Amino acid sequence: MSERGVTAGNTTPQRYIYTPLEDPGRDIRLVTIQAGTWDDPLCIRIGHVPLYPPTRTKDTRKPLCEIKRTLPPGWIVEETTEGRYIFFGYTGSHWIAYWRHPDPEVPAEDYVEQPETIYQLEYEALSYVWGTETELEEVNVQGDRLSGPKSMSLRSTLVTSLRHLRHIDHDRVLWIDQLCIDQNNEAERDQQVLRMADIYQHAYRVVIWLGPADATSGLALKILHYVGMQVSITTENHWNPHPDGEEKDWYDHRTDLTQKIDTSMWNAMENLFARTWFDRLWVLQEASLANSQSLLMCGNEAMDLSTFRRAIACLYTNTSISPEFDGKISQVHKYAHRRGQPISELFRKATTLECYDPRDKVYGLLGLLPAAFRQMIVPEYSSPVATVYQDLVQSHISYTNRLELLRHCEPHDFATVPSWVPDWCGQTLIVFTLRWQFSAAYSRSYTSLEQPNVLRALGVKCAKVSAISPVFKRYDPKGLALLGEWIDQYGRDEDLSENFARTICRNHLSPRTEARHWPTVDEFIHQIKEDGPNLASGKHVRSSFGHTCFEVLHNRMLIVTEDGELGLASYDTEVGDTICVLLGCDSPMVLRESTAGKYRVSGECLLQSLTDGFSLLGPLPKPWRVKVEPSREFADCQAYLFENTENGEVRRDDPRLEPLEDWECREFRRTASDPIVMNSWRNKITGKTINSDPRISPERLTQRGVELEWFRLE
Repeated sequence: MSERGVTAGNTTPQRYIYTPLEDPGRDIRLVTIQAGTWDDPLCIRIGHVPLYPPTRTKDTRKPLCEIKRTLPPGWIVEETTEGRYIFFGYTGSHWIAYWRHPDPEVPAEDYVEQPETIYQLEYEALSYVWGTETELEEVNVQGDRLSGPKSMSLRSTLVTSLRHLRHIDHDRVLWIDQLCIDQNNEAERDQQVLRMADIYQHAYRVVIWLGPADATSGLALKILHYVGMQVSITTENHWNPHPDGEEKDWYDHRTDLTQKIDTSMWNAMENLFARTWFDRLWVLQEASLANSQSLLMCGNEAMDLSTFRRAIACLYTNTSISPEFDGKISQVHKYAHRRGQPISELFRKATTLECYDPRDKVYGLLGLLPAAFRQMIVPEYSSPVATVYQDLVQSHISYTNRLELLRHCEPHDFATVPSWVPDWCGQTLIVFTLRWQFSAAYSRSYTSLEQPNVLRALGVKCAKVSAISPVFKRYDPKGLALLGEWIDQYGRDEDLSENFARTICRNHLSPRTEARHWPTVDEFIHQIKEDGPNLASGKHVRSSFGHTCFEVLHNRMLIVTEDGELGLASYDTEVGDTICVLLGCDSPMVLRESTAGKYRVSGECLLQSLTDGFSLLGPLPKPWRVKVEPSREFADCQAYLFENTENGEVRRDDPRLEPLEDWECREFRRTASDPIVMNSWRNKITGKTINSDPRISPERLTQRGVELEWFRLE
């Protein structure tokens, strides 16, 4: 039904007044844009409707496991992220991909037909940037026969998008937050924010509006469409050629795309990525929840969102692109993810994104959180920002039994926010986290809240800072010269050189990890020594070294501990600070004693002697080492395995620990509810499963001689 306004007693349209939703837990508003040409006045209707989820027809295809049994030797079948079965074969020199089974005798109905989605309520959901309130335009709102037409002031950015979206010959139905939520009704905003996930997931498709066209936007969409059509990505996170593509090697990260795509195209893509949409927080969940039918529009041109996602993923992993473009694509890559990311990674990625209300650093991501965790967060726009942030951190600790969000903390001046709570509305000075250290092994956290703002966390005191370097600044001539001096100072001695190399690249070296195709330590040291003289004179370098390290080092400093070990820490670190490993926290943390028995968090740090659980379990027995492998489910998560370098054995269970008795370590499939660092153990008697090693409990660690203590963080 259409909403009613006040009765009009003259020909001048009166202001539109919202009617409350009859059942806010069931109903939503939808906007109908009435058909018209570009120059016709805009006229819309706003109505109330119940929101019901779409249904899907039965999937009549055979399961993948059955299709695999029908394949000739050497062939592979997987499912794409869009839901299609895809077949791969190797020619001896390269992979080829087909939508059709290599055996023509296998009926197409066994693998081709996808289930159909049936929408009881067919509408599109708009994702766009609000713009400023300084530029407003009037729009006609059609009333009923008694009340007559009304008028509404809308921001110019929305009016422009409505004109582009309007059809000439038929009406168009959309959900648009600025129109479909009464923005002056705080209670309604609190209720509707919780429904955003359903609204975008249940839409027939999401339309992403980047803004009007400019001189290069058409070229940017054209090349992005072409790149995306060369790559297929499967649910196993495998990259392969696309059956409909022309470039059979573009999926390979080693292909030099700078020789395939000319400068004007790179510039056009950079211009497109500089649009405001790619800086906003709310659109992150809108794009992530969008289905494969969704569109990305700029002016009157559009491309399907699935192809855009594949294009961004292809460019993001390619090793030939320039450091400048790599920075752009790293930002845009956040929007190419589908739903389902680890909670702490989601908040990390949103740190640099912009929103009008700082509470939306939490509420603007609710639609992407696992349902059980989302229920722990109740939107209240009347609550102080500090309370919203602290409640989120406490809920996350309780939900995951991990201190993952502690690694996102930087020093802040927000007097009401404890140092163990990230200040998401402040300026983020650290670009990359020092992840994948595995410092606390597969332990869980042990915490309690003491007083309103003091968090007690169990851990071990490991070192004290005895010396610090100046703070490094990326792409600053003085910073480059400083790095050159470090190389000259620490690159002479062979043992120190390796430690220095591992430190400045976060230990992301092969064979420890194959993620994003890092070099070996020897290759990296060689590159360091080659680049050193140029850096010392303040010159840029375009190499794997410059490509991987400048962002890591930005606003960080080298430190030396009282034991003489070289490490990396945040810009705020001071001589005398304490370095500890807290149970359930992947990185060592730098703490500063503030008042008697209490500490403030300065940030995470990296020391080679504290990686891989050394402070809790000691060094690995030879010939074992930790091997970091990418997760099949999430690109930003890793699995920590243990590799025997003599016989090649790889296992999940830590060789430093005694054999399991009542528990067994087992294979598992990761979900967005899981912490980033986890494994799976099942109790053989009760069947209970846990995601932390039962042998790394405080009692067991104390028996091993580990001196645990409680750290009171304020």
